[in-house]
Amino acid sequence: MLTYQSLYSTALCGAIQVKKKFYNFSMSVPKYKRKESKLQVFVNATRLRRAITQWCLRDFGIKSRVRKISNLFSAVKFLPEDAELVEELFNKYPEMNDGRVLEDFPAWIVQKSKIALIEEVNSLCRNLTHANSIYPQCEKELTQRRLYINVAIGCCENLISQIEFISDVFPVNLNSLQLLCEELKHEEALLKSLRKTDARRYNERQGAV
Repeated sequence: MLTYQSLYSTALCGAIQVKKKFYNFSMSVPKYKRKESKLQVFVNATRLRRAITQWCLRDFGIKSRVRKISNLFSAVKFLPEDAELVEELFNKYPEMNDGRVLEDFPAWIVQKSKIALIEEVNSLCRNLTHANSIYPQCEKELTQRRLYINVAIGCCENLISQIEFISDVFPVNLNSLQLLCEELKHEEALLKSLRKTDARRYNERQGAV
């Protein structure tokens, strides 16, 4: 079958063909069975980073979509004589004449979406590492650690937003994406809990001085 690219745009070549099954985002241990710990926020972030990276390596599990030839004419707005020529070609060659064309997503939008996700999840882990390197002994250090945690929380929100956009644009596995978003919300809750615990412990130490 012909792709739209081969018919009317060489600039959009490089079809997305994913043969492997969509990556299963289910974590090794269900969330409701996990025991939270001080390091859980880091373990969960690392797990998310691995899952998102593997999802990107699989091009989000996108599969090509088949459309009817009639849809091609209406989408491209062929001139009458050009539409007639294309139809004649499909009628002339039996291997083309199944009344369908293969629709692929432009490689550039898939690539940009992958880069955005990977950069965001890397930022999440990076800011967590920065925050973990600070054991606040003064208000300035507490503020700096809190800033890193706040950025990490923002990364979770950005990742959820990007994933929801991908689910709107590409034909992806919505059940797996829902689970991934739930894990990101769980990570965000862990970060907020860590931020709250930091403030409480710092105040307790200050009161003991």
